[in-house]
Amino acid sequence: MQILQEKNGEEPKHVLIEVENRVQLDDWAKATYEKSGYIRWKSIFQFYSIYCIKAGYLIKKNGIWYITPEGSTALLLGDVDLLNAVISAYWKWRAKNKPIPADLDKV
Repeated sequence: MQILQEKNGEEPKHVLIEVENRVQLDDWAKATYEKSGYIRWKSIFQFYSIYCIKAGYLIKKNGIWYITPEGSTALLLGDVDLLNAVISAYWKWRAKNKPIPADLDKV
C-alpha cells in the first residue's frame, strides 16, 4: 500500500517487482511451496492483498492496483497496527458475507 501511495494511488501489477526490490527477503521467503511450486513470499503477499481488498483499503481492477482513501488513512497506523486493522476488517467482512453453513453450527 505504501508503494501505491507513492505512485499517486495506483500502479500496474508491477507492485510485486517493487516489493521484491525494496524488501530484503530471506531464503525462507524466497523458497517455493513444494505442493504448488509458488514462491512463498508472493503467495503470502497475494493472500494478504485479498484481506486489504475486503478491508476496503485496496482495489484491483483491469490489472491496476489502487489504494483507497481509507487505505491511505490506514497507512498512518504504522506497520503492526495496519496489519491488525486489515485482519480485523477482513474477519468482519467474512462474518457478514460468508456465514458458517447451518450443518457446521451443530458440530
